[in-house]
Amino acid sequence: MNQTQHTPSPDLAPNYEDAAGAVGVHEAPAVMELPADLPGTVIAPAHAVSVSGVKFSILSASHAYIDIFPILLATLLWPLRERLGLTEWQVTAVLMISPICSGALQPLFAWLSDRYDSRIGAPLGLLIGALAIGSIGFAQNFWQLLVLQVVGVICTGMYHPIATAQAGQIGASLFRNGRAQAIGLFIGAGMLGTVLGAKLGPGLNASHGMTSLIWLAAPALLIALILHAKLRTHSHMSAPRHQLRASLTRAESKRRWRIISLLASQNAMRFTVQVALQAVIINVWAKSKILADAATLAVPLSEREIAAQASILNGNIVAALTLGMGIGVFLAGRYIPRGSERAPLIWMSLIGAIATALIPFVGNATYSGNPSDHLSLLPVYLCACIGSIGFFATFPIATGLAQRLQPGHTSLVTALMMGVGWAISSVAPLLAILFFAGVSIDLAPELPANRIAIAFVCFAAILIIAGLSTLLIPRDLIAKVADNH
Repeated sequence: MNQTQHTPSPDLAPNYEDAAGAVGVHEAPAVMELPADLPGTVIAPAHAVSVSGVKFSILSASHAYIDIFPILLATLLWPLRERLGLTEWQVTAVLMISPICSGALQPLFAWLSDRYDSRIGAPLGLLIGALAIGSIGFAQNFWQLLVLQVVGVICTGMYHPIATAQAGQIGASLFRNGRAQAIGLFIGAGMLGTVLGAKLGPGLNASHGMTSLIWLAAPALLIALILHAKLRTHSHMSAPRHQLRASLTRAESKRRWRIISLLASQNAMRFTVQVALQAVIINVWAKSKILADAATLAVPLSEREIAAQASILNGNIVAALTLGMGIGVFLAGRYIPRGSERAPLIWMSLIGAIATALIPFVGNATYSGNPSDHLSLLPVYLCACIGSIGFFATFPIATGLAQRLQPGHTSLVTALMMGVGWAISSVAPLLAILFFAGVSIDLAPELPANRIAIAFVCFAAILIIAGLSTLLIPRDLIAKVADNH
């Protein structure tokens, strides 16, 4: 492989590519020396930093765009139910099948991407996913909605592990804290898109009707073409991956896979809480408040008006929750150093659990009756923001640690940390019904306020369990891989 010279700035460090193309970053002084006989070593010229910056920016922008779509179903749940006459089992089914279809196939897409050294799945998933989910407003019945949603989340699921691996490869050499910071920024861009989706979906539905969601898909083809043009010649294969893989004994490799399994199970628990908050229990709490207010009005609200107002209230809180997710992954990826992940995975879970449990109690005390009264909802927004620390700000540091444990399999590891967790999180609606004392999601808004609040407390307990399980990860192993990038 051709080698060129590169003089790093104080903010940059030399890098190598691993199995999935993610970049390893070695902390180094201003002058570095890499062995000339190391296969696959690339010492980038100065202009390559600028090129990589452009590619990373395009990837991050595409992530912000594609993440507008998966949240639309959750924020429009009540209007869709009223519009299509969905039954309780149909609502539960579409909520459960979305994370299953989004996550279960991610390891396959990641393997195919590595096997054929191709990133085509990222732009293809973006294009088809945007068009499918953007079309849910045209669904005339449950089955049409289900098909559009399933196709959409499969394709957005295809995008994520491929684009995340590419963002890690391209972005790690750009930032001081390496891969974790690059992943944090990339995921943060996606959270920005989710915030926009939570606001744009209900807004478009209220002003122009459900079919206007297709407007959101209008830029998809252009964005997909730009993404493909920038990534199609960027290989993520290199010889050092074989050396990295061969350096581990079979026993050590099995030990590391067990820890990765623990981290993946933690992510599954965290994602379950995320799905419950974004798609179920905040929705239920929001509708319960609208129903309570409607009962005091001289002129009763129609079912459509109740659904629309509940969607706005839910969308505002979910937007705050998602904003906190974006801020959290950026700060965690930037400021939590490699080798110190154990304690933050615990205390971040505990802080997030407390804030999550407080959401309904604070909301019941401060909500003014106007779903757009942001001042009265500010304490609820704050709880939602802080709550996200427990289930999402942990993602870049847990995933970065998992990738360092198996540096020869980072694409597969990323898919396990993302996709498998998303698939398991499909149990969130069933757990919500259990925590609502067996009452269906459709009827749960009619429950007493304290009974609804118990569901938040129960999901907060799941975050505590996820955090405390970190105690099972040996300190010596975390320290051992701290210098792997």
